[in-house]
Amino acid sequence: MAEISVDLSGVGIREVLSGLGFPAPRWRIVAHAQYWGADDRFVAELMQLPIREYRDLGDLATTLDDRRQQRGRLTWARARIRPPVPRAPIP
Repeated sequence: MAEISVDLSGVGIREVLSGLGFPAPRWRIVAHAQYWGADDRFVAELMQLPIREYRDLGDLATTLDDRRQQRGRLTWARARIRPPVPRAPIP
């Protein structure tokens, strides 16, 4: 079975998670996505979600989007940190 690349526009998520009954715990969402051929990157992203029951597809998509935005902010924060400038020894 070919892997399905998933984006957060909703189309990919709906394709992979169609037929999944909600509310659903994280483990069932991950298992369903793996069974239907979601790509490894998306499955890894699902596995990083908080362990809880998700009310519906909108709840899941919102949580994924929030985590992606948070991860983006952390990446930019790290990029702004400059490495220390080496100093010449004092003679």
